[in-house]
Amino acid sequence: MFHCLFLSPTLWCSTSFRHLRKTCSFAYRKRKFLKRPNNFQCSTRASFDMSLIEEGDKRQRSNVEIERKFLVVSTKYREKFVKKYSIRQGYLFASKDKSVRVRCTDDAAFLTIKGETFGMKRKEFEYSIPQTDAEQLLDSLCLRPQIEKTRYLVEEKGFVWEVDEFLGDNVGLVVAEVELKDEEVQVELPDWVGKEVTEDTRFYNSVLFQRPFCSWSEEERQKINS
Repeated sequence: MFHCLFLSPTLWCSTSFRHLRKTCSFAYRKRKFLKRPNNFQCSTRASFDMSLIEEGDKRQRSNVEIERKFLVVSTKYREKFVKKYSIRQGYLFASKDKSVRVRCTDDAAFLTIKGETFGMKRKEFEYSIPQTDAEQLLDSLCLRPQIEKTRYLVEEKGFVWEVDEFLGDNVGLVVAEVELKDEEVQVELPDWVGKEVTEDTRFYNSVLFQRPFCSWSEEERQKINS
């Protein structure tokens, strides 16, 4: 009887086992015509580099976005920005607990999957995609209306702030975000930053495209600054 030690699909398809796979497959097909010892076995032993598993765990742990969000009360950030670029983004899917977003900037494009937000933390998986693909997705498949904004990157008090000036249906809204390595990190706020709205879902981009700032009542707009 012909025997072969079972290998996982990943190992079976790896380069180092191509010759073994070819040999065993050939022997299996021709087993009626081959003479071999009764104790013939096709087996191997693989050693795994645990650092690869550990690195994978690190990447999985890093797929968490931790950020705080604030309203902006002055235009002083424009005097300090280190980079400025345009953003156009749309959603293939958006609900309370998850979203799939396509974003196109001046020189890059991304497909981003986000999970439900808990406090200032949520799962995020982001992948670079060709700009031409992003533009086609935005033009033909993404839900409307879409989000358009100008982003300023500002270095302030040891942190890089992302300040978004919204356009289109959300014109007049300016929001600043700062991404953190840990929820316990203390942030010294710049003087152009106002009320924190991290947990106010109205300011999520995935909500603003469905209920844009232009649709808010005057009373609601005034309350956010109080």
